[in-house]
Amino acid sequence: MEEGISMKKVFGILAFLSFFFVLGTVGAIECDMIAPGTGFIRAMLGIVVMAVFAKIAGAFEYDTWEDDDG
Repeated sequence: MEEGISMKKVFGILAFLSFFFVLGTVGAIECDMIAPGTGFIRAMLGIVVMAVFAKIAGAFEYDTWEDDDG
């Protein structure tokens, strides 16, 4: 059970780091350090990687809350 929890943490950290990759790419586009076309491709790749790692980490899972009264 602990292996699953630690792997979720690893994938969560990777999703967090890929967010900073996207943020840095957008900042580089704004400062004209890379071409907009190249930056767009890098940003889209980073967003896809972030979404995949977040999905694996369990970001899109939810529990339904039920009342104990009824």
